[in-house]
Amino acid sequence: MVKASDGYIDRVKNKGYMYYRYRIRNNGQRYQVYAAKRRDLTAKIEELVDKLNAGQRPERITVGGWCQIWLREAAANTVKAKTRENYEKTVRNHILPRWGKMPLNRLSGQDIQGLINDLAADHEASTVNTIRTHIIVCMNTAVKWGYLASNPAKMTKGVKKSKIGAKAMTVEESQRLLHACADAVKQAAAEGDEAKTYLVKCYETVVYIALTTGMRQGEILALRPQDIDFEENMIHVSKNLSSARGGAKLDTTKTGKARNVSITAETADKIREWIKYQELFEKEFFGIFVNKMNLLFTNSAGGAINQANFATRYFRLLLARTGLTGYTFHSLRHTHATQLLMSGVHAKVVQERLGHSNLATTMNIYVHAMPNLQGEAIAATERIEKKWSDSDHS
Repeated sequence: MVKASDGYIDRVKNKGYMYYRYRIRNNGQRYQVYAAKRRDLTAKIEELVDKLNAGQRPERITVGGWCQIWLREAAANTVKAKTRENYEKTVRNHILPRWGKMPLNRLSGQDIQGLINDLAADHEASTVNTIRTHIIVCMNTAVKWGYLASNPAKMTKGVKKSKIGAKAMTVEESQRLLHACADAVKQAAAEGDEAKTYLVKCYETVVYIALTTGMRQGEILALRPQDIDFEENMIHVSKNLSSARGGAKLDTTKTGKARNVSITAETADKIREWIKYQELFEKEFFGIFVNKMNLLFTNSAGGAINQANFATRYFRLLLARTGLTGYTFHSLRHTHATQLLMSGVHAKVVQERLGHSNLATTMNIYVHAMPNLQGEAIAATERIEKKWSDSDHS
């Protein structure tokens, strides 16, 4: 016989309000009820226990109700702030409008596949597959917590990605981009706008580092002066700057692992020059410029750079000015990797510089940049055959 004492009561906060919650497990399933007042919760507990003892299955929560529990409890402190924000976006834009009022246990793989197919008509494959992953994670938790017997999202198939390789700039295009960065600095200086000059000079250095190291944008913006080893010409990459509603935050890298990236003497000089400029700017605007996070790259007030502002107010305008279309800041990472591979640098070295978790990821993304591998294989085989032939004749 099920007793009310088999469960427990706690208090949870949602949107600034405190609620009482009762949780109980029965036959491997978890059940819970909420109420704003303790006396109201007592009535709900009695009703729930009566249903369980009568062998009735309590009414299941809706998909929307479950998503709120998932976001509030499962995803609250277990993922990065930006990841949770992306979860919320998926729930708000795709799950709630379609299935918000549907009982959770009625959601089927066919329903979810229908959403995936509809999204694939006008969204990038990577975007659709990310949404599918979010739904899988959401439903996985529902299974673990006893709300579902199985995960319907796992019965779906993602969208097949295009086999076209990542878009990278040519050497001439990347040179045009760097010239445009330098011109922007000169223009700001000519206008006598010191704050703007600081910002575009900062951005110029960021772009240069991206092109010569292949680092992710968040990794570059998370750099601190102590991460640069000028003796060894090395950058220690251990953090990622993420921007969420709560503000900028330093997280781990995408893979959770730190790495060292060697840099050229010219890149080191660029960084050294920027540090000197930033120090002078900080002295001139002491009290106004406050770099609380001790970041290498900041806005003109010393705060973390907003990546959305960087894209809309600078980088896209820069691309338009140079006539370069179809590129994003992430294209600079692809450009670095592609140019290295086409120059004959081993894929393993490129993987280590980019911070990919495994070599297969690098090979899958940049296989287009290695068109001569078959030719090199044939040439090597011919050299081996020649040695065989020479050996036979000796």
